[in-house]
Amino acid sequence: MTARRSLISGVASNYPTPEIKSAATAATTRSTAAAATRSAAAATTRSTAAAAARSAAAAAFADCDFSVQGTFAQPLWHGLAPPDGLRPNDLGPSLLDTDPRFDFFARWYNGMLLGTPLDWSLQERVALIRKDTWDAGIDDVAKAIAKIERAFRTEVGPRPVVNAAGLVDIEMDQSIGREPLAFACGQVDVALLTALASDAGNGLSETSVETGLIRTALERHGDQPSVIATSFWSALMSLDRQIGDIYPETSALLILKNTLYVSVEEICGEDEVIRARIGRLAALETRRMPTPAERADILEVPSVVADLTTPKAQSELEEMVEIVAKTDNPPKMWRARLVNWLTVLGQFIDKGQKNEKRADWLVKLGGRIAKWFVGLDGDDSGDVP
Repeated sequence: MTARRSLISGVASNYPTPEIKSAATAATTRSTAAAATRSAAAATTRSTAAAAARSAAAAAFADCDFSVQGTFAQPLWHGLAPPDGLRPNDLGPSLLDTDPRFDFFARWYNGMLLGTPLDWSLQERVALIRKDTWDAGIDDVAKAIAKIERAFRTEVGPRPVVNAAGLVDIEMDQSIGREPLAFACGQVDVALLTALASDAGNGLSETSVETGLIRTALERHGDQPSVIATSFWSALMSLDRQIGDIYPETSALLILKNTLYVSVEEICGEDEVIRARIGRLAALETRRMPTPAERADILEVPSVVADLTTPKAQSELEEMVEIVAKTDNPPKMWRARLVNWLTVLGQFIDKGQKNEKRADWLVKLGGRIAKWFVGLDGDDSGDVP
């Protein structure tokens, strides 16, 4: 529980969402009640030490003129060696060094030590793991964190959320200026049409992967800047790999590639969340493509969750399934989004305890397809409910 309190404390000071404020208040209430009993017995000692404590605090604040964000960005020892007795060799190995179940906490500790904390949104999600899971012990906590990290690392677009009616819906995407988005989409559309109409024999066609990515973004996701940006980025990366290999270096293709780059930068310049989503997509490394068995299971998903989703969420899910299950080499962004959605859907159903077998199957399927990417663990078992 010490780890949970440390996470809640750090996140509450730097990323005070309503959920984390509530958790921090609950933790503080419990700590305050326990401390009240101790403080009554220690009143005399405390009054004697008060002057010294105030003096030490004043000196500490004088030496630490940082904002909350600036404080967390500082190495623990301000670039100096740790004091005698607190060096790694003095302390010896701990569970953070020897037990893989504590991997997240090792990375969390090292980030705080070096002034490079883990993403605050990720920390919040771990801090808000249900108390009964924390009470169950490190095995349950480690499994919960693995699912959270899988969902976080594959969050490259709007997430599934539970609405007031208890149905799974799709969250509203980031809001950016209408003019910058329209301009970015317009210039990509023109560049694509020019490349397709080129008589230079560049090899690009309506059935090309890059065309499909751009067309899908422009025609189906005009109100989702994240999907537009990640689609454009995916098409850009594909062209970067293929020009000079599959495609010749024609001016029309080079202009399309450059236009995609400029458009992605324009959209990212409007919103840091979208930039972060592209960063996550870029960090994902493909290990393998879907197997025939995985494609068959994926096709079952929309019908399995149809009674739990809104029409909009169901349509979004069906699109992901269609692209991933029926495309020979489905784009990374769509594979990542499907892993994200199956992981989160399984967690939602499990929390609601609506259908344990269905939740178990979804989580396990999400774990299996997570292995499409390097570094994402998963579970290979689970039959179709």
